[in-house]
Amino acid sequence: MMRGYLTTLKKYNLSISKEIFYVLLNCIDSSISTYEDLISSYESSKNFVELKQDYKLFYEFMIKYLNNIDINNEIQLNQEIEKLISIVLADDLKEVLSDTKMFISNVIDLIFIKYHLNIVDLSNDEEIRQYLISKLKNEKIVDILMFLLIEDTKLANKEITKVSEEEFKMVIKNIILISLYICKTKG
Repeated sequence: MMRGYLTTLKKYNLSISKEIFYVLLNCIDSSISTYEDLISSYESSKNFVELKQDYKLFYEFMIKYLNNIDINNEIQLNQEIEKLISIVLADDLKEVLSDTKMFISNVIDLIFIKYHLNIVDLSNDEEIRQYLISKLKNEKIVDILMFLLIEDTKLANKEITKVSEEEFKMVIKNIILISLYICKTKG
């Protein structure tokens, strides 16, 4: 079913990986944007009315899809994440790599803003981890956020072509995981 929505978006030359990342960001904090906000940059498109309608269907499907993933069922969670990773990787790989670097920063910034986090005065990873646990009260989210902080620093100083496929998949997996955990965790 998802492939049908993705095929529909392709006819408008939309980047599938970007659109999935946007929905994941919205999952972290639904106050940042709606599908109308996301689609507004395409208003000058000659087939905007049709695009908006198709995009709304995709957006609603993705939100429902993400909400239906059981984060407590490890087998289902891993299967669904693998599906999403394969869809993201099926896009233009160079663009996906470039977008991923941007989305790591966006995810981190969004989480820091949402939870009013500030680690500027902390001097090492252990202090940062303890601070994040005291604020977020969820070790899984903290572990993933620590991973993303480290990867963000590493990728900021690395050429896209030098990122290994495994490292890249781990980054995408963790962006998806943290989005799901935050989306499904109250508070």
